Amino acid sequence: MRKTILLFLCCCTLSAKAQKVFNSGYFYDNDGKKVRGLITFVPSDDKFYYKTVKTADAEKIKIEDIKALVLIRLNENDSLTVLTQDGKDNKKYFGKVIAVTPTTHLYYKFKSTSSGGMVISQSPSYNSMGNGGSHITNNYSWQMSPYYSSSKAIPMYQDGNTTYELTKGNYIEVLSKAFADVPDLVKQLQNEEFKFKELDKILAEYRWRTKYQGN
Repeated sequence: MRKTILLFLCCCTLSAKAQKVFNSGYFYDNDGKKVRGLITFVPSDDKFYYKTVKTADAEKIKIEDIKALVLIRLNENDSLTVLTQDGKDNKKYFGKVIAVTPTTHLYYKFKSTSSGGMVISQSPSYNSMGNGGSHITNNYSWQMSPYYSSSKAIPMYQDGNTTYELTKGNYIEVLSKAFADVPDLVKQLQNEEFKFKELDKILAEYRWRTKYQGN
């Protein structure tokens, strides 16, 4: 029993330490001021921790005190925007953009999950059809993400100045409006050729068609 308790405490200590890894980044406060430093956070939280330099004490910053958060990566910065859900100021969260259309923005909201999680990445490849055209094949690969590995991604859509959850019951209506600039994809959605669980595939199709259509 004692060994079990010690093992549990060790695991908790290691987990806490893992969450305290600070990375270079910056945030914008509610006045639009850009503040650089070192940041650590959990995407599903309503706060993050900030240091001016590595040796400084960490300061807790509440989500309601900022507009956006950016972590500096080697290849691409990781940007999150502070958003509200259902028009309620007490339901703020860090949203990660997954698609931008002429009519709306789509985001992921993150929810903590004790079972761990994964994020999906698409790697499109293009195969010649022999008639001068091409066909897209989406290769999906699952990979762990250091910040998002313990979070479940919940799709959200923007409507006015707030966001709402994208669900199995509303995804056809919402995405038909969002993807109005790609009529063929809208038709496929309304014909129920894509299921809600294939959201990543739908988004990949939209990105490809808007980027390459007419070429």
